[in-house]
Amino acid sequence: MTWYSDLCRALDIRLNELDPKPSIAWENTDFEPTESTAFIAPFLVPADSEIVQLDFTQDNRGIYQVDFYMPLGLGTNDLRTLLGRVYDLFHGQTLVYGTVEVEIGGISPRYIGREQSWYRAQLNIEYRCYSN
Repeated sequence: MTWYSDLCRALDIRLNELDPKPSIAWENTDFEPTESTAFIAPFLVPADSEIVQLDFTQDNRGIYQVDFYMPLGLGTNDLRTLLGRVYDLFHGQTLVYGTVEVEIGGISPRYIGREQSWYRAQLNIEYRCYSN
């Protein structure tokens, strides 16, 4: 499943281009947040794939979910600003990596609220790519 690795890399590389960027808690890596420092955590949430052509080309869709954690007491302005910067980074993009072209679709912010000592929000980035 080279296409799946390439899909993950395309999305992660794009997020890593955020400048300046907060700490990033990459999936399946050790991460210890600093209590007074914002961080983000991306996750890939694939949906069911469909065969769309006779050569067994698959239409792969899903959500690249980015969770935002801002220390409580800093207000929500910095959180919204960071959310907007990630939105702008992905909006209208087609990402190319290895065997895939990843089309970015709708991007939806979700405000979650307080979670322990953090104020948390989420950005759901819809993606689509084709693979054989």
